Amino acid sequence: MRSIITLFVLLIPLSAATAQALTEESRQAHILFDQKKFSDAAALLEKVTARGDPSPSDLILLGMCYTELNQLEKAATALDTAALMTPHGALLLDARGNLAFARRRFAEALDAFREAHSVDPEDRNAVAGMVASLCNYGVELFGQGKASDAENAFANALQLDPRSVPALRDMGILELQKGDLAASAGWLEKGLVVSPRDVELLKMLFLIRNRQGDTAAMQSILDRLIEVQPADPEPYAAKARLLEQQGKTQEASQMFLQAVEKGSQDPLPFLRIGEKRRDRYLLHDAVGRAVHLISSLQLSASQALGKQGSANDLRGAKLITSKIEDVRATLVSSLALLREIDGDSLFQEDLGRLQSWYPGSVDLLAALGKLDQEKGKWQDALAAWQGILKEHPLDEEAQAGAGLAFEKLGDKDQAIAAYRRAREIEPGSADLYSALERLYAGREEELRQILLDVSYRETRNAVLLRELARIESGLGLQADAEKHLARAAEIESGK
Repeated sequence: MRSIITLFVLLIPLSAATAQALTEESRQAHILFDQKKFSDAAALLEKVTARGDPSPSDLILLGMCYTELNQLEKAATALDTAALMTPHGALLLDARGNLAFARRRFAEALDAFREAHSVDPEDRNAVAGMVASLCNYGVELFGQGKASDAENAFANALQLDPRSVPALRDMGILELQKGDLAASAGWLEKGLVVSPRDVELLKMLFLIRNRQGDTAAMQSILDRLIEVQPADPEPYAAKARLLEQQGKTQEASQMFLQAVEKGSQDPLPFLRIGEKRRDRYLLHDAVGRAVHLISSLQLSASQALGKQGSANDLRGAKLITSKIEDVRATLVSSLALLREIDGDSLFQEDLGRLQSWYPGSVDLLAALGKLDQEKGKWQDALAAWQGILKEHPLDEEAQAGAGLAFEKLGDKDQAIAAYRRAREIEPGSADLYSALERLYAGREEELRQILLDVSYRETRNAVLLRELARIESGLGLQADAEKHLARAAEIESGK
């Protein structure tokens, strides 16, 4: 849950008598403050203070100017001086609350605003300050793992102001973290009653309806987002996806076109319109967006897996991983269509160009490796796979690709090493065992011993055990083969 720091400028209620008592400079400073010209107001008040005759109101206003200018030590000094003259005024207490708020001392700010409210129950600044402080204090408590205390803080904020959008939103986030999608949506809907054009609330509610699988609600939210922010391309792209899933291809195409024209970061609209127009440049855009999105999602997944502070973190990582595969499918389709439009010769040039534009893309390097494999350019294929392995040594596809390239180039030892590394990464791949069996032809006993050693570690690898059984059967070790086959069957049955 993120913090919702929102500094607010205090209202300065001046009676006619107070206004008459102010110097001309002080009156002008109040006007400048109301106009949010804090530097100019502070400069005038500094002149008044330098003469040695500032009023408490002057010092409080000067402290408030310094707070808005983020000169917090100066603000504290001005307010401390004012407190020597009028220690219990509501305006001073409000100013102290605002200063504590700016320092992110939300409990301290809350105490100051509460005291101001007790001095003057009609003080709107005190109520607004208490609500903002409670919301931020609740976020702070939540970050400390004190979810119950955070919920109490948000509830207290809503008692003071039932229409507080930040408090309603934070209650929604809290329920979402607890896994109660219905309760979370309920709080967000209440926030939207107060602020129907709140983009953040709409986007959060969309994510919840998506997890609930409520397509009608999702489409309604997207329509609202398009109305509120017609220049934002992403709601058009999301709506196009929904329409496509419903088989409404013509309507989806119109939305995809809008997303493309407005510059969506989603690669799918560029694939769909590129496919419709047979436009290789739009397909280049699809590839570029897919590459960037995959990179961004991989970073997010890595961070989520690194935290794993809750079931939500792990669920989030799984959702991101699923999204990566969805984007990768779009990338693969874009490249396939580009190859269809280009023809093989031009496609190889295109692929090389794309790879130079996005040199960090594992997917584009892999596509180059596969293309070179198809054409029997084994040295080039090896270079592509090794380019991936230099930065990503645990990439199974690249290890297996390097193994095949080494094999075709006649370097059996390097091929075996690469295949074995790939098998360590993906121990359930039958193709990798087939490759090893091919390379160990005539040395089956040696391969059996290697796999037997591995089986003592990978005790539930049914694919490994079946491969062992096949080798043992070929070596005439029927009893061992039957034992391994029986164990593989047990594992596959869940035992």
